[in-house]
Amino acid sequence: MKTILVALLWLAPQLKPATAQYYAEIIDFEAKWYRVHPALVLAIGHGETRWNNFFVSKTNDWGLMQIHVNSRGSNRFYGREYLLFDPRINIREAFRILDMWRVYHDRWCRGNHPYWAHYKWGRRVKSVKHTFKTRRLYKKLLKKFWTKGRSKRVARR
Repeated sequence: MKTILVALLWLAPQLKPATAQYYAEIIDFEAKWYRVHPALVLAIGHGETRWNNFFVSKTNDWGLMQIHVNSRGSNRFYGREYLLFDPRINIREAFRILDMWRVYHDRWCRGNHPYWAHYKWGRRVKSVKHTFKTRRLYKKLLKKFWTKGRSKRVARR
């Protein structure tokens, strides 16, 4: 968990240490539960909101990890969007989505892109630029914080 905290403070120096500690605890627990590398969530969170908890986009994406809410597809939080301002709920939902795409990516897509490219757009991958930015930051985090004296753990495609 200390590695996650150091990486989070490196990405978002504007966070208070107590807030960063809270986020790191959540990310550490959910990463173990869903078996998704924490560096991937750190890269996506940085790319989406720069770790601003109360960010709402004009396309109805809410919170830290920009969970999309609409009435047809992802109606889990429809009418209760304010719940996504809770970092624990928001990060858990992000891990749930990433785990789903990791499991079903080959069945649905067979594309030449990583499974997390679907995180922002669902079934289609519209923004290759966003995917490459996330991938670069993910690899940079792995190299800087997770490969010192350890074996490389890279998320599957």
